[in-house]
Amino acid sequence: MHKETNRTTSHICDECLFCVLMSQEDGIPAMECLNSKAVDRYRSWVSGDSVCEQFMQRQKSMPIDFGGNCHLTRNQIELGLKYGLIQLIIDPNLENGTVCSIGDDWFYFGGLTAEALSPEEYRKAIPITDISDEILNALEGFKKNGCESEYLYCAYFLQENIMAHKQESIRKAEQVLIDNGIEPDEAPVVLQALGYVLLDEELYPGKE
Repeated sequence: MHKETNRTTSHICDECLFCVLMSQEDGIPAMECLNSKAVDRYRSWVSGDSVCEQFMQRQKSMPIDFGGNCHLTRNQIELGLKYGLIQLIIDPNLENGTVCSIGDDWFYFGGLTAEALSPEEYRKAIPITDISDEILNALEGFKKNGCESEYLYCAYFLQENIMAHKQESIRKAEQVLIDNGIEPDEAPVVLQALGYVLLDEELYPGKE
């Protein structure tokens, strides 16, 4: 049921073994050194001295042992919907009904209800928690049905972009504090204190 959309990029590297494999194996003319799903697939086929810098940097950002590093939760799905990282779109095949789009991928979810309603109608009819559960169930189904790479792609896309969104929000919040008289080196301390009180959340994990 899953279908990938065609992807393009302006980066072309004729010497990179990763790029050559992408072209020869899958017939992809555009090189995708920054595509997390592609890097996962070909990471074991190439050696470090045979790839371009784009591939090396992307590979370094992805842990070899996926394990718990890409376990998605309902909260992450809800954040993905909130930040626009997850889109509900019209089924590209049938040109009606609702499917879920994450990054460059889209997939079916929500059963007959999603198939019968437009994205706008579906959002109005179904609570956000139920939508999130349906999307999460569809993603979990990828793993159960031997399509783990699909799950991994969506998981990394969401986790990386949610983190980037949070970091940008933290940066903006720090600047607001600085603009209101807090010293720059004290802004993170004050913001973290507010995070504990208002959100019960560690805003700077791993930072002492």
